[in-house]
Amino acid sequence: MAAAVELTAYVVAGVSRRFTVEGGAPIAALDDVSFSVARGEFVSLVGPSGCGKSTLLRLLGGLDTPDQGHISYGGHRVEGPYAGVGMVFQQPTLLPWRSVVENVLLPIELMGESRSLYLDRAHALLDTVGLAGFTDRRPDELSGGMQQRVGICRAFIHDPGVLLMDEPFAALDLLTRDEMTLELARICQARPVTVVFVTHSIAEAVMLSDRVAVMSARPGRIREVIEVALPRPRGPDAEANPVYHDTVRRIKSLIYDSGAMRRNTS
Repeated sequence: MAAAVELTAYVVAGVSRRFTVEGGAPIAALDDVSFSVARGEFVSLVGPSGCGKSTLLRLLGGLDTPDQGHISYGGHRVEGPYAGVGMVFQQPTLLPWRSVVENVLLPIELMGESRSLYLDRAHALLDTVGLAGFTDRRPDELSGGMQQRVGICRAFIHDPGVLLMDEPFAALDLLTRDEMTLELARICQARPVTVVFVTHSIAEAVMLSDRVAVMSARPGRIREVIEVALPRPRGPDAEANPVYHDTVRRIKSLIYDSGAMRRNTS
């Protein structure tokens, strides 16, 4: 049993979450959600808009608590924010008055640790994502994709065991988004970490993930968890693999069948 816990990052058991709207009935965001994530695994959450993907990610990060059920990380129940997790959101939220390297080092300062002990790591991370020549630039001197790379480096600076990512590329143009998808795949290959990734892009989920958890329309439930049987490392040529197209079609059918999208907007 101890070995199973050691190999498991997250266990989500019967989790439900409801929100109360002033003057209205409670809204069920999640209902009886159960799944697990292995250590070192990349799992994406996909589903219709409003199905509770971001709510589930916040629960995993300890930023919110379920009404029913529980979540454990490494065998310990998640009851609030905890060490060892990095979070990346849709907007990188960089501090405009700080340089690129100073933004990367921000979590170290907030944790009260010495910047000097992490400076080499910050430069190595920025070099990994192709920003070695931009360490002293300000965020407004960078493109959107470059800013998001800084945000990813910031999440990696304290060597987290888990990376929780909430649609980190949604605000980028299509070409930059494709570039960032491949960049993230390369980073995670070089620096193994457990990743839970929220996205509306099925293609993005298939390209990046070991498994994809497909959620139903609100209240969100796990309809099916699909294994992505594509070999790694993955590059642009992965899209030519029949397995890629078969997996994309299977996920689409789960999301769009049984009137799921109509139920979500009714």
